[in-house]
Amino acid sequence: MKQPVQIDTFRKYRFLSAPAFSPDGQRVALIVKQVRGNGYSSDVYLYDCASGALSQATFSGDVRHFTFLADGTLLYACPAQGGSAFYALEGGKTPELRFTVPVKTLQALRLEDGRLLVLAEYRIPGRANDPGAAYDVFDELPFRWNGQGLVNGVHKRLYYCDVKDGALTSV
Repeated sequence: MKQPVQIDTFRKYRFLSAPAFSPDGQRVALIVKQVRGNGYSSDVYLYDCASGALSQATFSGDVRHFTFLADGTLLYACPAQGGSAFYALEGGKTPELRFTVPVKTLQALRLEDGRLLVLAEYRIPGRANDPGAAYDVFDELPFRWNGQGLVNGVHKRLYYCDVKDGALTSV
């Protein structure tokens, strides 16, 4: 007999995204999102190609994105006060905070020279609306809608990021 769909059916559903091979081709990392309370949790899972084992690599519940460094270290970003924190995970060890950046990062790709190419949100000083304000000021034409709400004074910008210290250079 078929079971009726329950609300818990949707709460158990997992969304898989951003699969990427490690530099040696032995592992695949991916982000798994799942409903938690009134939002989503997101963590990185690793799939071992040789054994077929899938294991959870991060447990913070707020991973935005990840990339592999040339040596196979998994570097992932989480929200931090006023920006993003990048953590390194090497061979099943405890994650280590590598650096923080003062922008909300959306994606990071490793370049051949070892730096990262980072896509981030850039808030134009004095122009971006305060999320807690009772009203919004629209002074950009045309007004932009990006699927996340009406945007004013917030743009996307590319940066080069030094993985040693997190120094950002606008592209």
